[in-house]
Amino acid sequence: GVKTMIRMGTSGSLQPNLPANCFVIATGAIRGEGASKEYIPEEYPAVADVDVVCALRQACQEYGVKPYLGIIRSHDSFYIESPGAHGGKEGVNERIRPWVDAGALAVENESSALFTVASLLGGIRAGTILLCGNYLGQTYGSMSTSNRDDYKEKVDLMTKITLRAIEIIDQLPDPEDIRNG
Repeated sequence: GVKTMIRMGTSGSLQPNLPANCFVIATGAIRGEGASKEYIPEEYPAVADVDVVCALRQACQEYGVKPYLGIIRSHDSFYIESPGAHGGKEGVNERIRPWVDAGALAVENESSALFTVASLLGGIRAGTILLCGNYLGQTYGSMSTSNRDDYKEKVDLMTKITLRAIEIIDQLPDPEDIRNG
């Protein structure tokens, strides 16, 4: 009976000019993970629900937070796109370069599967808000958000933003699945 799913989580930055410790709201996700490919071919897009995106953006603005909206990348291999997985910095820049050049904002693991499955089931909204770490092209550990002094406060703020977004969404009519008449 779920009608709306919002992922809250952390991510590494794919853009050197994205401020560390900022909030990213995904508008869509590059399907680099394998789970969603078991449901439908890779050409099917992983797109966040527009109502969730708008509600998260409005909630951020109400809390005085500037969110960054855009495409993110999801994939299965945790940290493979970090310097630590490549024995330091060497190799990571080559791996992330296509996504950096394409303008993807951040990398995480779950959103593309969430967006794809919600869309395929129909009548379900899905979205994502992320606390973004530093640019991945830097030194090992740069993507980490949990080792920051203000981590707890940032997670608390992200939770408040998400709960406010749910209040906004609850005022909307339920999503409609036109496939079921």
